[in-house]
Amino acid sequence: MESAAARNVTETLKLEVEPSRELKVVAAIAIFIDPVKFPTPKFLDALPSNLMATVGIHPKAASQSSEFLRHAVENLGQLLEHPSRRNWENWT
Repeated sequence: MESAAARNVTETLKLEVEPSRELKVVAAIAIFIDPVKFPTPKFLDALPSNLMATVGIHPKAASQSSEFLRHAVENLGQLLEHPSRRNWENWT
């Protein structure tokens, strides 16, 4: 089942434009840098094959508590190990 965010991206990629302004969008990247808003594994599983999610921790998070940062790094590690992550070399 496709998530609402994935459906929105899929629908956006289908928008019609004037032929003179047409371009072919073959892929997109969603960037998550706020640990509070990291995607869930379920979200990653529902992404269309032409949408890649990247995750990281913005330097502004450095001002957060050490407990917040520990939890953020744990979540980041789990997302990086998630089986749905895609290899850039195989991405078309």
